[in-house]
Amino acid sequence: MEKGKGKKILYYIYLLLIFAPCLEIALRILQYEPYKQEKFFIQSHPTQCLIPHPKLGFALNPGTFEVQINQAKPYIVTHGPDSLRITHRSNLPDSVEKIFLLGCSYTYGMGVDDKESFPYLLQQAFPNFQIKNFGVPGFGNVQSYLQLEAEINKGNIPEMVILNLVDFHLERNALTPDYRKNLHMGFARSSEEIKDKMKPGRIPFILSSEEELIFAWESWDSVYQNWRGRETLASINLFQSIADKWEREALNPRATSLQLFTAFQTLCEKHEIIFCISNLRANKTSEELLEAISELGIDTLDMGLDLLSKEFSSLPEDSHPNTSAHRHYFKKISAYLRKNLPKTD
Repeated sequence: MEKGKGKKILYYIYLLLIFAPCLEIALRILQYEPYKQEKFFIQSHPTQCLIPHPKLGFALNPGTFEVQINQAKPYIVTHGPDSLRITHRSNLPDSVEKIFLLGCSYTYGMGVDDKESFPYLLQQAFPNFQIKNFGVPGFGNVQSYLQLEAEINKGNIPEMVILNLVDFHLERNALTPDYRKNLHMGFARSSEEIKDKMKPGRIPFILSSEEELIFAWESWDSVYQNWRGRETLASINLFQSIADKWEREALNPRATSLQLFTAFQTLCEKHEIIFCISNLRANKTSEELLEAISELGIDTLDMGLDLLSKEFSSLPEDSHPNTSAHRHYFKKISAYLRKNLPKTD
């Protein structure tokens, strides 16, 4: 009996040894490949323009930095003592009413100098308000919600909040495998010194729930791991990609994000804050998403651009909005502010 079991095990091992190479050859013929990291390179002088944050994952390190993405033109960013990118050079009194701009690297102004970002342009056009740029590269809407909640808890109540939305924020809100992989890529390419310094940071996301918003946090060390052999074998890359796809579908990032937008609206209504969600990138997904947000009774502003064109980005080196795009956003938001805030006149 034991002898028969041994033969059966050897038979299955034999099949596996035959099947695995055949599968790999077949996948290569079908032009499947092992995993390759996307070409992306970013550096700043001085180093570490981002620092770890226990609730937001990471934050802006105060100071002035020269930053370069791939081979694009370097740009200058200035982070204030409040860990926000500056929108003005002189201090404004606390009594000035505030407008919060929430978002990711698009709102932050990655790729453009301080004075070229649309939050900075808005501050110059509306000196009777204090424009606060809460955008941080890599942020999703979860971080924006936590930022707003923290400011309100400190008694810092703005007159208006504009959440600048890009369709890929949905992946970030649910911390899907694709977003985890992108974070891992940036983390893996950092120096050993930066890796150690970023470890205290924890990345927030929303767990899928039909009843209430459930916030959770993931440490940098466990955000994502490639399966062993993924960068060598097409078959392993394919299997992990399928597993990632199944996990993403189970997370349902669209539904959880719509829950989050409703929470934004509720929080703002409670404190009598004007709330609007704007769209920054033009595509079918964004159009459908903005329509769903409008159906929730949330005010929307569509100012999306084709950021795959060289007119509004610095492609092929950098896909972030360029100076032309920022001027477009500035004009659109300026018109919205004049319409909704009488004190702008």
